[in-house]
Amino acid sequence: AYGRNMHIESFESSYDTAKAVSLVEAVGWDLTFDKISTTNKGSVVSDIVKAPSLKVFGILYTIGDSDISKLDEQEGGYERIKIKINSLDGKEYTAFTYTVIDKKNFSDEIPKTPYIGELVKGLKDAKKLGPEGDNKVILEQLKNYVSHILNIYKSSKKIK
Repeated sequence: AYGRNMHIESFESSYDTAKAVSLVEAVGWDLTFDKISTTNKGSVVSDIVKAPSLKVFGILYTIGDSDISKLDEQEGGYERIKIKINSLDGKEYTAFTYTVIDKKNFSDEIPKTPYIGELVKGLKDAKKLGPEGDNKVILEQLKNYVSHILNIYKSSKKIK
């Protein structure tokens, strides 16, 4: 899960069988904002797109079959896909995630402040699942990722 679904408390409380497992990275993907939400007050919302030299941090959850159709419904406008992800201790997984079906170019749009707030909560949760000091490179990358989202957040507060 990426974007606002990285907020562990919110995700786990929405799906009875969901449990956060690990901070992961999807190499060859980038986080973008290419969909207008119908539930987040018209904000542009996150998506992942293929980008060979980049990566997206996310949270690996386990989730039972009984909750998958509920998650599919909640992710309206997105399609479920399988991707390869890596835990920070080097394990490779095949997991499913969601990507926007009808991608639009919203390069001039900034996510609305409440949505950015949800992203920041998720990134703070991701840091809690990260390694403890033994992997300084990954911690630095995650810190930069959080800083990038926070800069978007600060910009949106000045604009909105």
